[in-house]
Amino acid sequence: ATWCLCNLVREKPSPALEHMVSAFEMVVALLPGADQEVLENLSFLLAFLTEKREIDDHIIASNITPCLVSFISEQNINNKIKSWTLRSCGNLLVSSPEITQLMINCGIITALGDIIQQSNLHLVKDALWALSSIASGDRAQVEALTNHA
Repeated sequence: ATWCLCNLVREKPSPALEHMVSAFEMVVALLPGADQEVLENLSFLLAFLTEKREIDDHIIASNITPCLVSFISEQNINNKIKSWTLRSCGNLLVSSPEITQLMINCGIITALGDIIQQSNLHLVKDALWALSSIASGDRAQVEALTNHA
């Protein structure tokens, strides 16, 4: 089912907004307790969905940001899931100051700092991109980043 959702959402032209919102709501419902294979598909799907600014309000309402931050921090999550999750976080961090602040409040700066200590250059690159998005935020967000360093 998650593989099917992935293929539907990345279709060109993009599906109608109500279909993207429905897909997003399914992802949120499936995340808790999902196994690695389902998480791979869900994280891939989230990376595509978070590119769509039209669903930002649904992202805020869903309270999914703590879950994304935990996937980046979790040792038992494979690098493919972390990579797609980092892409989702990066997409969210450039979407709005409100979502950026939600991510900061959930500990994204610490999680990204941990990623850049790793040797996987792909993950490090995505983490640095996300941190640069925070650095281009408002004054309080930049201060949160510099205070953490």
